[in-house]
Amino acid sequence: GGILFSTSSVYLAKLLVYSATFSLLFIPYTAIVYPIVGLRAGFNYALVFLLALVLQQIAAISLGLTISAACRNRVLGQTIAGSAVIILILLSGSLYNIN
Repeated sequence: GGILFSTSSVYLAKLLVYSATFSLLFIPYTAIVYPIVGLRAGFNYALVFLLALVLQQIAAISLGLTISAACRNRVLGQTIAGSAVIILILLSGSLYNIN
């Protein structure tokens, strides 16, 4: 047997730890990559970019926890998660606004 935790406690713990850790990693990443890529100059725009990265990480954590909660078999969960990531990567270009 193992110890069972409630879903909300696991989600909040992962959310807090991962968000804090990745936020600290995203700050140097943004400081280095943002000017190299040539995105809009200004602290406000860089802050929005940083916030988008953090929100994307939170969404990825949520999707992973949802898939792992829905699948009892580990191999099935890994297959579904891999397929979902591939679909999201393939369709992410369709969100680009050409205007």
